[in-house]
Amino acid sequence: MRYFRYFDVLRRDFPGVLLVCALLCLLFTGCNTCIGIVSNPPSGVVTVTNPSACSMPATKGNLRPRINLSPLLAAIPSTVRHIFVTLRGIQANPDPSADDDSPGWVELAPGLAHKPLQFDLLARSEESCPLDLLDATAVPADVYRQIRLQISPNEPTTDHSVLEQNACGEIGFNCMVTQDGGVQPIKVGRSPAVIHITSAQIADGFFSVPPDGDKDLEIALSGYSLLSLPANQAPELVPAFTAALAPPCNPR
Repeated sequence: MRYFRYFDVLRRDFPGVLLVCALLCLLFTGCNTCIGIVSNPPSGVVTVTNPSACSMPATKGNLRPRINLSPLLAAIPSTVRHIFVTLRGIQANPDPSADDDSPGWVELAPGLAHKPLQFDLLARSEESCPLDLLDATAVPADVYRQIRLQISPNEPTTDHSVLEQNACGEIGFNCMVTQDGGVQPIKVGRSPAVIHITSAQIADGFFSVPPDGDKDLEIALSGYSLLSLPANQAPELVPAFTAALAPPCNPR
């Protein structure tokens, strides 16, 4: 009963306060309805008009991924001169425990689906700006706690684009080249070939994309090993990556 008395006082003497209260109630109740509120100060009457379904526009920010491969030490045979890996997708998820079938994966480099990127893990770059700099992509503003790298399978498929220039030739899209010029296919990750960058491998455990922001995300190779398998199987490459937001990179 006391609540209604207070409400009546607000309605009669402080219509502006009542209007603010009504708006706050709508904001904090997660309401998906748009309404119009009309206040009549002389009578203190508040009228709700024209309800309609609506949703708040999603905010986005620009994110520019880049791959940094230099420099590092790794347990690779001295006879190996190149290790080529083909990247066909980069996604991120706000959920650190999300698996490959979980919802919420966001494309960070959608162009890779049509134009995969093949790079040499043994390449060394002295430049402060890596060459593998991808285009900026508008992604939902959020805090992301996991990244996954999708690797092209060695077997050609109809749903993946073919490289314009393939350093591995006809044997596939992932390979190693030895000192004598030999080319051998390698297996990267499991099937399907996916490399996860967990929150433990992301600086501070996450990276954030603010609304209307413009950020660079550096994905750096931190180490790898090449597992020898039976002669009838391709060697398995086990790479490890870290990720962190970085200052904008302006290639010369």
